[in-house]
Amino acid sequence: MWKTARRVKKIRVENHTFWRAERAKFHTMSDAPLNVSAAVIRRLRNERGWTQPELAAACHLAGWEVSRDVIARIEGGTKLVRDSELAALAAVFGVSPVELIAAEYAAAVKRVQGAERIKRETLGGK
Repeated sequence: MWKTARRVKKIRVENHTFWRAERAKFHTMSDAPLNVSAAVIRRLRNERGWTQPELAAACHLAGWEVSRDVIARIEGGTKLVRDSELAALAAVFGVSPVELIAAEYAAAVKRVQGAERIKRETLGGK
């Protein structure tokens, strides 16, 4: 969800300082998916040519009792994935759990760096 906030910007003209309010948009986490691994899980399943019921069956063999509906909700980003479930999915696919969330981690780092840059520009400090 995008929200609008007011941000104050300092403007210097010759020897005078003015403060101007600006509107800025920022992204909130309220519309973010409940899991960040949805696209990776879907891609890995499709690469193996598995259906959602086949992935659910493989998860059963790994010790996680899960249905096709839950797999669909995970892939749709509407189900929160617990760490134990992420570990089971990683074991089924033969990858590290970190690989299931690596893309979102990189994006989060970029967002934090961008926010720090905006903070420095807005406040004029470090």
